[in-house]
Amino acid sequence: MGKLFFHNVIFQTTTAKKTILGLQILKQFPHFHMTDTGVTFGPAAEYDCHRPMLLSSDPSANSAYLVFPVVSDQSVRYAYLDSGNIGDALFFEHVPYFSPEEQKQATSFRALTTTGVGTFLAVYRPMTATVDGVKLTGKVQKALRHIPSLIPDFLLTSALLQHGSFYLDFPTHTLCYK
Repeated sequence: MGKLFFHNVIFQTTTAKKTILGLQILKQFPHFHMTDTGVTFGPAAEYDCHRPMLLSSDPSANSAYLVFPVVSDQSVRYAYLDSGNIGDALFFEHVPYFSPEEQKQATSFRALTTTGVGTFLAVYRPMTATVDGVKLTGKVQKALRHIPSLIPDFLLTSALLQHGSFYLDFPTHTLCYK
């Protein structure tokens, strides 16, 4: 990509029709900066982050996620960045059940997954939270989880790029959202 040559990169085969750059690729970019219009990287790219990077992987070690602390209702939760989630909700949460009120408001939606298109029940709720000091007011999409999955329960979506940018640098193990 450009003048970069990738060494020892793990690839995952899916039914998706577009290429997804995972952390195995991104870790080779110095000073990576993602906005809603594109990405820049390299020594000349804008970069001013000092927060230590938090990473998590699923038990199979096939997927890794960048983790951000999210402050909401005076409590801290950890959310995984899912840049492939391109809905309009800022946050996505898998829940085991809906409240009776949520059950009445739930609608089905279709989403592309690594195994194809699936249909899920979901409800939207307002949510105000702070991610890396940036106050965000938007929606959380709560979806029923019917089967066990390796996908984390609480996710940040790419809709956050409408309010700020993600910065990460694997050589210094730092990242931030601002």
